Amino acid sequence: MPAMDTLGIGLIGCGQIARQRYLPLLRQQSGVRIAAVCTAHADTAREAAVRLGADVLGTTDVTELVNHPGVQAVIVASPHKFHARQATDALRVGRHVLVEKPMATRWQEAEELVAAAAASKCVAMVLPYEHVAQLDAMLGCLTPEIVGRIVAIDADFSGSGAPPGSDWKYSLEQSGGGVLVAHAVYALDLIASIMGPALRVSAAANTLLPERALPGGRTVRSDIEDNVVVTLEYATGQFATVRSCWAYPGRERRLTIQGTRRRLAMTPAGILLDPPRDSIGGGGVRNQGVRPDPMHAETIPVGKESENIVAHFLSCIRTGAQPRANIRQAAHVTEQMLRAYDAARTGTAQTLVTRFEPLGVRPHSVSL
Repeated sequence: MPAMDTLGIGLIGCGQIARQRYLPLLRQQSGVRIAAVCTAHADTAREAAVRLGADVLGTTDVTELVNHPGVQAVIVASPHKFHARQATDALRVGRHVLVEKPMATRWQEAEELVAAAAASKCVAMVLPYEHVAQLDAMLGCLTPEIVGRIVAIDADFSGSGAPPGSDWKYSLEQSGGGVLVAHAVYALDLIASIMGPALRVSAAANTLLPERALPGGRTVRSDIEDNVVVTLEYATGQFATVRSCWAYPGRERRLTIQGTRRRLAMTPAGILLDPPRDSIGGGGVRNQGVRPDPMHAETIPVGKESENIVAHFLSCIRTGAQPRANIRQAAHVTEQMLRAYDAARTGTAQTLVTRFEPLGVRPHSVSL
C-alpha cells in the first residue's frame, strides 16, 4: 500500500516484553504514535496511558482497543494464551497485526488466526523474527558444493528460566505452556526456515524444578514443562532434534547442521563452518580419522540486521511486502509444538498436516 501519514499503534500488553522491546523500538520510528494500550488491570492501563501521552487510550478491553478509530495496527504482547484470539480480533476489524510468539497455545485458535489473515488485506506478522542475519549467513552455505546434503540438525536453546518480571510463565493456567512454546520455538522456527515442513514429531517433557527462586528471595511453584526434547522427521529422511531446558546456569543457543561434506554451526562465537571432509559417506580409509576441527573452523561473515522487528512490520504495512515472519510457517511451528505435547503425553509420534513454503533450501536439493 502507499506510504501513509502517522500510523496509530494499539499495544496489547504492557509487561516486560513491551517495556524492553516494543516501546523502545516504537520510539525509534518516525511516522508512528501509540494511540492505545490495553492491559489486564485498569490501574496499569491508566498509568501506561498517562506515561505515553495525554491522548492515549488506556483500557482493559481488547475490543475497545482494536475498534479505536486512531488505531491502524496492533502489537500483541500479552501472555501467550491470549495471542491468537487477540490477533484474530484485530484482523477481523481491519487492523494490521504483529503477534508475539507463540502464535497460539490451542490449535483451533491458530486455525482461526490463519483464516482471519487469509480473509484480510492487512499485514499479519507472527514472531519469531530472530537471528535473521545469522539465518541468511547459514542459508548462503547450504549448497551442494559447501555443506553437501543435509543429514541432521541438532539445536539446544536453553536458559535459566523465565525473564525477571515474567512469573506468570511458570503457571500453566496463565501461560498455556512452558519452555517449549516460550524458548524452543526459536530453534523450531529456524529449522523450519531451513528444512521446510516436517512429517512427524515425537517428544519427551517433564518438570525439573517445581519451585522457582525469584528476585528478592521470593519463590513460586512451577507446573509448566521446563525440560523438553523434540525430534522432527522429514520426508527426505533427516531428523532434527531440539533440546530446550529452563534449568541451565546460563543462556545456550546453538544450532548445528551436519552435511555430507561439512558441518555448519550457529554458536555464541558466530557462524562456524568446519573444514571439508575428504570423502562422503564412504566409510572407507579416506574417511577414517577425518573429524571436524573447531579450532580450524571458518567463521562465516554475518551482515547487520537490515530491519528490527518493528521497522520490518511498519515497512510491510507501508510497502505491501510480505513479512519474513510467515504466518503459515508460524502455524506449522505451532502445530509442531502442540503435537509435541501430545507426543510427550502419549509416547507416540504425531503426524503433522500443515505445509508452507520455506525461506531456505529444500534438503533434497542439497544433494551429494
